[in-house]
Order: sequence, then C-alpha cells, then structure tokens
Amino acid sequence: MPKLQGFAERLQVEGVFHQFGQFGFKASNTVSTPFNFDPTDQFGFTIKMLTISRIGGKPKNFDFELTMTSGGTKA
Repeated sequence: MPKLQGFAERLQVEGVFHQFGQFGFKASNTVSTPFNFDPTDQFGFTIKMLTISRIGGKPKNFDFELTMTSGGTKA
C-alpha cells in the first residue's frame, strides 16, 4: 500500500516528455493486448483518485480503487 500511495502523491505531469502523464499501464505480460501503454511525449496516464479501505478484520486485507485519466493522442 505505501508504494501505491507514493505513486498517487508523485507529480503527475512533468516537463515535455511527460506533459500528458507520467504513468503507463500494463494489462498482461503473456497475452498480446492493446491495453499495454508506456508513457511518451504524446500520451500518458495520471492518477485522478486513489481510495483505500480495509476489508474484514484482518490487518493486511485492503480494498482499493484507482481512477486514472489519459491525456494526449494515441495513434
């Protein structure tokens, strides 16, 4: 959870190369999918909202919701 929180606290856009967002998305390591994106100077994702809550009574059970937005142009 600390790593996920750290991503949400990072600067979401920067300079010229990550002007649309500095995050990518990897849907699969083994299956070819159109949903694998690395951030570029023309496209990127930003984290719009992160919600973390506990599930049940166990200390390491969490539920999280991550809302990302895309920016730029993807050809």
